[in-house]
Amino acid sequence: MIDRSRGNNPRRGANPFQRAAWRGVLLLLPFLIAVHTGTIGLDFGNHWDERLQCRLVARTVKSGVLVPGVYNYPMIPYWLTVAALGPRLFGPLFEAKDLMADLNDVKTLDLDTDELQKFVLQDQGYFLRVRLIFLVISSLASIWIYLLVLVWRRHAGEAFLAAAFLAFSWEASYHARWIAPDQVMTSFAALTMLLVTLAQVTGGRKLWLYGAAVAAGLATATKYQAGLLLLPLLLVTYQTRDRTAGRGRTVGVTASVLGFFALTFLLVTPGAYLDTRRFVSWLAMVVVHYTKGGHDGYDVPAGTAELWKILVYLGSDYFSFFLPVALLITSLVVLGIWAFFRESRRKTVVFLCVPFLYLAYMSRQNVLIVRNLLLVGPFLAVAAARGARFALVWIRTRTLRAAFAVLLGAVLLANLGWLYQAAWSIPRDTPTRNLRELARYVARQPPHRVYASGAVRGWLRNLRLDSPRLADRPEDASELAFYPDDWEWFSTRRSNLPRFAHTWFGPFEVNWNYYTNWAGSNRILLVSTRRANAEGVHLKESPP
Repeated sequence: MIDRSRGNNPRRGANPFQRAAWRGVLLLLPFLIAVHTGTIGLDFGNHWDERLQCRLVARTVKSGVLVPGVYNYPMIPYWLTVAALGPRLFGPLFEAKDLMADLNDVKTLDLDTDELQKFVLQDQGYFLRVRLIFLVISSLASIWIYLLVLVWRRHAGEAFLAAAFLAFSWEASYHARWIAPDQVMTSFAALTMLLVTLAQVTGGRKLWLYGAAVAAGLATATKYQAGLLLLPLLLVTYQTRDRTAGRGRTVGVTASVLGFFALTFLLVTPGAYLDTRRFVSWLAMVVVHYTKGGHDGYDVPAGTAELWKILVYLGSDYFSFFLPVALLITSLVVLGIWAFFRESRRKTVVFLCVPFLYLAYMSRQNVLIVRNLLLVGPFLAVAAARGARFALVWIRTRTLRAAFAVLLGAVLLANLGWLYQAAWSIPRDTPTRNLRELARYVARQPPHRVYASGAVRGWLRNLRLDSPRLADRPEDASELAFYPDDWEWFSTRRSNLPRFAHTWFGPFEVNWNYYTNWAGSNRILLVSTRRANAEGVHLKESPP
């Protein structure tokens, strides 16, 4: 059977300048859209982990200690937060007294007496600048993925699809705004796989091998789990070895690759060797926390229960807010993985070993926080693009092929439209606006379909928006409208509830269903009565 999966590039007949310009547009468009929508919603409120990095920088400014002594994350997030200081940074850091200090001494320092410390801890402009740095670096993943597919598959359309599937993912988008390591690690992981692919197609050119080692070191210096990226790098180093040379040369190249990786990690994370005991103790504490501890509503039994929740999130939520769109792209992922194995098992093993092993590792933990799953996003996007192109090439009927192409375009437009809608919901958020949106929703529904909690109905009365169409009892309604605070206290509320609230009135700065203890805007949730009863939701009935 003839493989028709290659070629047929619609721009192949264009002159080199036109082809380069076209590819440049396809390269930059997903990235620019990701950054633009990210900046619209950049000032989304508070995130519980973000202030940690600012406190560490303030500690550095006060004490002159460059290594913060806190290693639940490696150092890249710290350095990016430092970089946001710009010119304000140089004077204080040039006066640094020492690289290390006792953590107990640092804890006793007064962080509110110096102007620069107040700037770091309190200035919203600085805080948003840090978020912007994280957003831009995270969004670069779409560029790396585009180039990866272009190098591997040599098809600009497939490369654009992969980049767009990733850049237009709402889950990737809102996580990219956070001052958190996950999406930054994902971007470095995508860069690593791009360089690994370049090494693969060039027969193991050392420049790409060593570059991939540096990128993998940066990824691991962002979050420790990225150390898995060493595996595809070492596989390609072995696969592309010079078979005419002696074994010693292969060992030498492998040692050099490991050396570049280790040197990069240690240069970025000096605490690993300057403060080894504390570094190891923090690392052990994080491992114990996720494998034997608990985390306020994010606890999931390790094994099949955890794996199932992981697969549900990746299959039904990661690629789109709209369930049919998410399921369609997921089906393309499955088709793409099959197509990869059909074409080259060796290349497929190199490319997919990281996501498969990573998911196996994550399924052995007792805590599930979905931002920890973002690393696999670029791999899934590449597989989805491969599946889409495979289907386009192998559909025999021209009409069906055109219909499928239109469907793919509709999928991208749906996700793109949602990105902008979700982004603009953040600056436009007000409690009154949310209540008016609920009132309009109730007016469009059959009478007594919606029951509003006591707090919600009380505010509706205050705004003269109460309606006799609202049900008087929750058991008489098919949907419940309530504030998160009308439910249990956030520390005991279960998270990771896919499609629990099918929508809400308020900002879409986060997928609340997976972060139910999110300390953000008091949005009005809309949940089916059946689902609420299944999850054991008991609402407070006292009005405000």
